[in-house]
Amino acid sequence: MTCSVHLYNPYKHGHINASKTQENEMSECDIQEIFSSVGKDYGFRSVTAAFSPENDLKVCWMRTGPTIDFWVSDYLESAPEDILESVAEAIYRKIRGSGDDSYPERVVEFLTSRDFAEENRGSYLQRKGGVSTDRIGRHQDLDASYRRLVRRGLVEREDDLVIGWVPLGIKKDVGNSSVLMRTALLNRRLDNPFMDDDLIDYCLFTQITFVQMGFYQDSRERRERLEELIGSYPHHERYESALRDMGLGNGEELSPEC
Repeated sequence: MTCSVHLYNPYKHGHINASKTQENEMSECDIQEIFSSVGKDYGFRSVTAAFSPENDLKVCWMRTGPTIDFWVSDYLESAPEDILESVAEAIYRKIRGSGDDSYPERVVEFLTSRDFAEENRGSYLQRKGGVSTDRIGRHQDLDASYRRLVRRGLVEREDDLVIGWVPLGIKKDVGNSSVLMRTALLNRRLDNPFMDDDLIDYCLFTQITFVQMGFYQDSRERRERLEELIGSYPHHERYESALRDMGLGNGEELSPEC
């Protein structure tokens, strides 16, 4: 049986193979030892664990009886031992269906730190492929849009927030953004001369709001809060209707996945 769990899945992602640099990173031996040691407490006698260049921050596993193999997102390569032990504990609890499988506060603090974002954002953006972090597109200026939203008090100004464009192919999502990596990326299809400023502002608002909401472990609570915030945007229904006419929408988190 092969399964995976997202530690936190920042919206929806594509699949690009890329490798992180290996400076000051935990060895494969260490991750193996941690998952093997914790696994014994949950009845797993044969455990393998290795880091894998995943696009998302997630842990995948394949299980056969008391044998289990793990592939752990390499975004965690530089995580301290106690963080990895806590992640392993939460994953095993989820697998066994025993107890609370949420992450301790120290894990949340590590994942939501500015240091974590700065260390991993380059690899994250590279793996997405085709991302432009230049706010000024061919036809639309996201920096001007951001300034308008800040001026209206609809979002907060954050110097480390990466705003840009991402090609989503046939996907119908307005954007593809990440809480942990602190990126707000709009679908490149919106960078066209027929978009008016008001609609661009609304689209960027949805992505920045998603990021600035911060980390939620409860997906239902996160979804309800996001829908509430986006629904409070002036003339929300008008803009949603315009996006539907374009064949676009706010993905599964409004019905969100992420």
